[in-house]
Amino acid sequence: AYFRRLFKEYSGLSPSEYRCERRMEKARELLEHTDITVEALSELLGYADPSYFCRVFKKTVGISPSQYKKNMAEDK
Repeated sequence: AYFRRLFKEYSGLSPSEYRCERRMEKARELLEHTDITVEALSELLGYADPSYFCRVFKKTVGISPSQYKKNMAEDK
């Protein structure tokens, strides 16, 4: 509990929120620069269920991983 409180004071996020943010940053980076599938990406980032990964990604980023990948491809 002490660690979580100090972590939140320092970073503004709980440890689990911080971990989720870092995972989503890595997901965006990999979606932009690789041809990895969403299923493989979710497994690589430690999500057992690709549909759960998609829900978390959409909640965090605002669009689905496949739409994000499509948008990045169109921008290039």
